[in-house]
Amino acid sequence: MNKTYIKISSYPLNFQECYDFVTDPKCGGIAIFIGTVRNTTNNKKVKKLDFSTYEPMALKEMQKIANRAIKKYGITKIAIHHAKGLLKISEIPV
Repeated sequence: MNKTYIKISSYPLNFQECYDFVTDPKCGGIAIFIGTVRNTTNNKKVKKLDFSTYEPMALKEMQKIANRAIKKYGITKIAIHHAKGLLKISEIPV
């Protein structure tokens, strides 16, 4: 059974896709983290964020994070989806 779903994309994040992957009849709950682009950081105004990535390395590191979480916390399945490209305030990068 595949326990991880790791993805980087330049289109809006698909919550349903992640939810469908992690749903499992053996589990009684799902924990979700949704990060958003905020309008300030360190008291400075933010207009937008531009996420660039070296995808092969980023995917490898995200997989390592997922594997550690599975091992440490006994997680049944984990999905990590991160955006790349230009995002405006309140848009969702992760």
